[in-house]
Amino acid sequence: MDQYTGKMLDITNESEIIAYEEATYKAFVQNDDPTLALTWDFDHKLKRIRSKIPYEHQIVYLVKEHSQITAAVAIHTGGFRPRQLELIGFDVPWDSTCAEVILVFNHPRGNALLRFDYLMNQFAFKSLKEQLITKLYASGSRRIASAFTFFGFKTSGEIVSGKHVEYLMVYTKDTGGEPLAEAVELSHEVIPSITDRNGIGEA
Repeated sequence: MDQYTGKMLDITNESEIIAYEEATYKAFVQNDDPTLALTWDFDHKLKRIRSKIPYEHQIVYLVKEHSQITAAVAIHTGGFRPRQLELIGFDVPWDSTCAEVILVFNHPRGNALLRFDYLMNQFAFKSLKEQLITKLYASGSRRIASAFTFFGFKTSGEIVSGKHVEYLMVYTKDTGGEPLAEAVELSHEVIPSITDRNGIGEA
């Protein structure tokens, strides 16, 4: 996995923020998930996307290959209200050990499985564990909910809006998953093929 470079987004570096927002835009601009309009601000002129949650309340983990951002996961540690889950319509119990996944994307080219495993298991989850985060929330479509089960997440609720169903997922030691940074082995069939918000989008 030496070909991957993992780093946290430097929120004081405007050029790095722009590169991240442009990569995020490419990942989700063609996505028709109706919750995106509730949770993200699209700038189609500049081809950038920015979360409604300020960067000072996020931890963004990036994976770079040949200086290009090929995968990312953004975590909101809960200091900003409303949280993304609340914008979508979920009401969840929260304390200082909680965080929410507000975005994940992974470039479909190359070895997407190894890249995603590096991003989540060897980088993001390990860092969150060191910060004493023990409960992670996330939301997404049925495909995303299925993918997140490979990390020990359990579906704990849903919101139906027309034809779209948004699933609430939660990860704790009590859900049956392994501790963070020791997640179960990923599916070679499911993970690389997913393209959705809070799952794996195309970059």
